Amino acid sequence: MLQTTITNRFSLYLFRIRSLMISKKLLSALFAVFSISVIFSQWYPVNETVLDLSFINKKFKTERVYAFAISNLITVREFNEYLKAIEKDSSETFYKSQLPKSGTISEKMVNAIVSDTSLRNKPMPGVSWTVARNYCKWLNRQSTNAQSSEFDLPYLTELIAFNILYKREMNDELKSWTLNSYDESMYAFNTSAVYCYDAKKDDPPAMKRKTIFGSSYHMPNIGLNRQNILNYEYQDSSSREVGFRIVKRFKLLKQQSLCIEDLSITFGLNNNHLEGIYQEYYDNGRLKVLGMFANHNRMGIWSVWDEKGDLKIQRNYSNNLTCDFIYPRVDFPYQKIYEAFPEYQLRRNSSHIYPYRYVEERAVVYSKRIWRELNVKNEPYLFDQVDFKVLIDSLFKSTTKWFHYGTSGNFSKAVPGDSIPILKQQALSWDMSRIEIKEDFFINKDNLLSDSRPLALSFYEDSSSALPSYSLYYPYVRHTLGGFILNNAPMNEILNLDDLFFFHCYRGKIIATTSLNFERESMNSEPSKDLMEEIQKFTVEHNGWLMFGK
Repeated sequence: MLQTTITNRFSLYLFRIRSLMISKKLLSALFAVFSISVIFSQWYPVNETVLDLSFINKKFKTERVYAFAISNLITVREFNEYLKAIEKDSSETFYKSQLPKSGTISEKMVNAIVSDTSLRNKPMPGVSWTVARNYCKWLNRQSTNAQSSEFDLPYLTELIAFNILYKREMNDELKSWTLNSYDESMYAFNTSAVYCYDAKKDDPPAMKRKTIFGSSYHMPNIGLNRQNILNYEYQDSSSREVGFRIVKRFKLLKQQSLCIEDLSITFGLNNNHLEGIYQEYYDNGRLKVLGMFANHNRMGIWSVWDEKGDLKIQRNYSNNLTCDFIYPRVDFPYQKIYEAFPEYQLRRNSSHIYPYRYVEERAVVYSKRIWRELNVKNEPYLFDQVDFKVLIDSLFKSTTKWFHYGTSGNFSKAVPGDSIPILKQQALSWDMSRIEIKEDFFINKDNLLSDSRPLALSFYEDSSSALPSYSLYYPYVRHTLGGFILNNAPMNEILNLDDLFFFHCYRGKIIATTSLNFERESMNSEPSKDLMEEIQKFTVEHNGWLMFGK
């Protein structure tokens, strides 16, 4: 149950952003990041399931499908990003080989589709199976998480599982390519629905057939039946009625599971960050919550069902701070006006950092203060990218106040100005293998989103120190952190160190939280306790979605 804990400490959220002089190097990096971004409109997570495929072939019986995520049909805009990239980096011969082409699709027609702005977010038709797989390979080369996940076309079983879960079998705009090869004998003699062969160029045409699945503008199929399955196209050609989706399969992820009250929860971890499919189950075995994390950020479609299995909530996340409310969609008289004048937009301000959303105290319906230790083991990316000696030196050069850590880093005792040169000299011998972040997690009733905002950045004097010795008030150092550019950032929105903290693209280890009377309580050393505190934030938030019906 949500706890109403509105306190005056949320005045800390009314951050004042100080000026930031941004270099040409930073600006060029900013434009470089956004020029190569490829963002799918929606990702749908699908939980591990066992399919009954007897409607295809009685010999198939059941097939286990492991958890994955699947995109919408790839749009004209998304495919055009690929075409522009390979036109720049590949030969003219290869570029032309990637254009949709068949007896019913000409290069002139493709140019007309790509140049029509009204079609940018519509499915791209006519892409061949071979080109669709090249698109997947291109995505994998760009991916910053190639070790933990990979992109490819879906297996037939994955498309069936997706259609059953999201009830999409009669709503597709184009049929979809699958990885499966098509062979009539498969349905008569084989005992598996996963049959794949990547035909060579000189193979006979019969070996180049690939199964397509679904319905289209041109040839609608009603229901999920064998007629949907027994269709094919040749892998090196296509037609107007065929598009393609991308699946994201997770590999080498450390799977975790735990129980909180009456919920069974499973999730993936990669480099200590939440990654992959997230699931909550009621004690009756029904699925409650299904979503996906990428780099500790919510991504794609998040759905919540009640104990009877009825869908109640559905949202589409771009990152932890941005989502669209998909279901239930409520129309009201001022909807168009409100959408034309949004209360908050996720964009950089004149100082080139993301400003925080203004939060009124009355809107906070749940809050928790959390202390985290970030170190070289639990946040390797951060410590590989940031030289904290250089960062601390930059912080001393600014006019930022330093504070003695005090009680839980409460900013009660500032370091006198005449002591700063001495402290600066001492900082050369500080333990740079770890830092502490104090943050507030809260749920905002106005937009029904959660947020985690750093309040303090604290440093340890030496490796034997149980607690940090000195702290900085985080809102006052954002402009300095914004000047530290991060290479190969895990998200397109992240350019610098402040961005990484803004999107909460870190986890570390929870070392303390507030109790109900707002006193700091240290955590024990059990890893499961740390994870339980992390996951409990989400279970509380999901209950809030159900409570407010959105």
